Amino acid sequence: MPVLHRLATLLILICASLAATAQEGVYIVEMLVFEQPDAYDEPGQFEEVNAEYQIAGSLDLGAPGVIPLPTQDGGFGPVIYTLQHKGARILAHLRWRHDFSAPASTDWLLLANPYLDGVIRLRRGRFIHLDTDLQIIGSEQPVREHGRMRSGELLYVDHPRAGILIRAERIDPPKPQPVPSTPAATQEPASPPPGPASDNPPEQPQPAREIPRALPDPT
Repeated sequence: MPVLHRLATLLILICASLAATAQEGVYIVEMLVFEQPDAYDEPGQFEEVNAEYQIAGSLDLGAPGVIPLPTQDGGFGPVIYTLQHKGARILAHLRWRHDFSAPASTDWLLLANPYLDGVIRLRRGRFIHLDTDLQIIGSEQPVREHGRMRSGELLYVDHPRAGILIRAERIDPPKPQPVPSTPAATQEPASPPPGPASDNPPEQPQPAREIPRALPDPT
């Protein structure tokens, strides 16, 4: 194999390895917090606020490794419809890109909006762990819960006052593309290039005619 071809192959493999390492700890997280339908009779009920402002997200997205994503591109739309149809109140709907390889990516994240005030934390080990310390505005009962899930698994955290749905799906690293190999050289000689074109077709060899015998003398 030529030296340049071996070098190009090595560089491609190194780049693919670095890309896989960079994507190894990246997850897409979607989280939904809602108030239980039977919790409205508790004291400290708060007034309804603009749902568009609340649904837009309120996570501290300035934290390392946390990048906001549009919630409309997530998969919780039918869940929100069902919960609201059953009388639940949506407190927060968030979706973000979480890079666990970033420094301080497991720090507590601030979550504050007209419905909620508190912090959440995600930690990755054998499972992805969720910790919450939230306070619903108008309620004296904190939502301090813990749950764990696998990648792509939907986790439901139950609480007398609120419920939490969350899913974290790992982004698969890009697969390295196969490097085409150079064709092996053959021992057969190359065919000669075709000759110049001519208007006159080549003459075909004529078969040898039989030589006539000598005629006898007329004497």
